[in-house]
Amino acid sequence: MRLRIQKSLIVLILLGLFLYGCVDEPYIEPVKRPFSVIRVGNFTSNLDPLTVLIDGKKIGDLAQNTVTKYFDVKSGQRSFTLKDANGNTVYNKDIPVISYEEETILFSGYYSTADTANTFGFFRYTDGLTYIEEIPPADTAYIYIINNITDTPTEVAKKISAFEIAYKDTVADTVATHEGIGYGTKVAYKTAAGTYTFSFFGEDSTSAELKDVQIKSQKRYYFFVSGTPKSYVVVEDEENPLPARSK
Repeated sequence: MRLRIQKSLIVLILLGLFLYGCVDEPYIEPVKRPFSVIRVGNFTSNLDPLTVLIDGKKIGDLAQNTVTKYFDVKSGQRSFTLKDANGNTVYNKDIPVISYEEETILFSGYYSTADTANTFGFFRYTDGLTYIEEIPPADTAYIYIINNITDTPTEVAKKISAFEIAYKDTVADTVATHEGIGYGTKVAYKTAAGTYTFSFFGEDSTSAELKDVQIKSQKRYYFFVSGTPKSYVVVEDEENPLPARSK
């Protein structure tokens, strides 16, 4: 009798194991790593080119007054290594990259191994969110002015004293003006599509002008003001709004 019961238990156990083996394992979708979309610019006074590596991977050799296209990176603390034309490391620190943001990271200033002369550094700003498509309304565009100018060993930087945006050949019809744009400052405008003149004015009668600038509908325009306190350079960058992406 006891042997019969033992055999029955063994059969039940084996049957249970068989049935358990036939049950599908639940599928758990892998967790997506947070990502960001960034671009990097070289608006330094004296580093040409500036080699940029992120987490040891070379992004490119950036000439002065240039900015990369947007690219994906994993969010979080990213290691940025920058080298000069001779391969000397001029910067090697972590920079936090915020999840699901479109970011611009700009390196600027005058690099020197002497701390008293070194004004090299970076600043960053957010261009938008990766999951929101930020398109200007029809027949308009977004315009951004960014000041990258800092001190040099022989010149002291001040705020850009003023700039104005005017329609082509219509000096009296000024669209926008702004005063006191400090280092690392970005100012933004929405304006109608059209042809414009951009004028920038600084200390000691320093000025720069871009004529016949074509502002197209539903695009973003960045005007990077760089160079030295007494010699401005203005770089125009036209961008399409980035498409929205899921998290």
